[in-house]
Amino acid sequence: MYNARTAREMYGTDLPHTTELLKAAARVYKIGFLLFLLLGPKNHQWHPGGVKRIGYINMTVVPNNEIRCLNIFYKYADSRLEL
Repeated sequence: MYNARTAREMYGTDLPHTTELLKAAARVYKIGFLLFLLLGPKNHQWHPGGVKRIGYINMTVVPNNEIRCLNIFYKYADSRLEL
């Protein structure tokens, strides 16, 4: 299971924050690009300006059948233009 302990022990880092990942993606992705984030079962609907979640796919991850959600985001505009 990927959690705060696994992030620390296996990768030597903190667990990434979804909000920060989306902000960074909005900054560097080009307009028209898709971003896929495989996250836990929480429904992540927040997104920065210029980015919209266009879909998600619920799935289980082997070997422990934990629920995961593949969130699909689309960058439609430059985030600096969205106020």
